[in-house]
Amino acid sequence: MSTVLADPAEMIRLGAPRLIRNDEELAEYTRALFQLTAKADPTPDEEEAIELMTLLVEKYEQEHFPVPAAEPADVLRYLLERNGLSQRDIAPELGSESTVSLVLSGKRQLNRDHIARLSRRFNVSPASFIRVSLPLHEAMKIVLLEHESRTATTQEISAEIERRGLYSRKDGDIARARQINARAKRYPALFQFVEPGKVRLRDGCSASSDAGKVA
Repeated sequence: MSTVLADPAEMIRLGAPRLIRNDEELAEYTRALFQLTAKADPTPDEEEAIELMTLLVEKYEQEHFPVPAAEPADVLRYLLERNGLSQRDIAPELGSESTVSLVLSGKRQLNRDHIARLSRRFNVSPASFIRVSLPLHEAMKIVLLEHESRTATTQEISAEIERRGLYSRKDGDIARARQINARAKRYPALFQFVEPGKVRLRDGCSASSDAGKVA
């Protein structure tokens, strides 16, 4: 058996996350997500568990519930409209009415505390508000693949990643040009510098390629 993946059937028998089959299991997974997303500093394993359980909850809810698949701000706006609430009504969950406005305008991301409180307020799973971002190098590749020359400045890449919401750091900040620069240097098989501050995607790289990573 692979050292990366143990016996999947045995893992499920012992309680590993699996496909959600009914509302009772959904409630159980939702409680577990509440506990994980409420942690101020989750471990890498806990972050991976959040991503996996979010995917499982999203799959079930997309099949059984009418909350649309959308950006977190759009989901929040939908829930406000559906429940006949104003921005002021959820100010306690987000800390202030100004924060609500920033979130709905897309100028601020929901943090883990916001998500936990909103999930309780609207009785929906945290997965409704969680957008799993790509690894930064994958986001960079998507941006560069859409340029005819596969070349752009680190500032342009940063701006496009932010505009499309492809990646955000754990602290909610955007990927700055200097971070783009550092990540390009870390993946020399994927990116090359045509001049300082200007990155080109190497030939043969697809949007899912992960070759050439430097530890």
